[in-house]
Amino acid sequence: MLNGMTDQQHPQNPPYAATGAQVPAAPYQQYSTPPAPAANSIGRAGFILGLIAMAISLAANATAQILFRTVGGAVAGAVSGTASLLVLALGIAALICGLVGLRRVGAPHGLAGIGAGIGLAITIGVISSFLISTVSSFLVY
Repeated sequence: MLNGMTDQQHPQNPPYAATGAQVPAAPYQQYSTPPAPAANSIGRAGFILGLIAMAISLAANATAQILFRTVGGAVAGAVSGTASLLVLALGIAALICGLVGLRRVGAPHGLAGIGAGIGLAITIGVISSFLISTVSSFLVY
């Protein structure tokens, strides 16, 4: 018992109430933890599509070189052209998914940004390759 109070009782008039002093701050403050960021699945999809497009592009280039040396240029050109169209479609899909993922508020943007960058690089690379080969075919022949 301290000052006429038991362990279960609180003082009626704390010492700072009579003087008009400010209430002292609590020794600790409770902060609510921010919610965990939602998964950015569309951004992750853009990243994965970009990686798939790069893998197909590398495999198609290697296959086209092997076919060019073994079967001939016509078959190698057909395989390369078909693979390039597939890679272009995947690159555009990666770019779109990455950009949509970057627009998501409160979601992580790392994979979305990488997916958008890979998609943009692939799209520009394939389109410029098509344009260069088209223009050079008119200039050479």
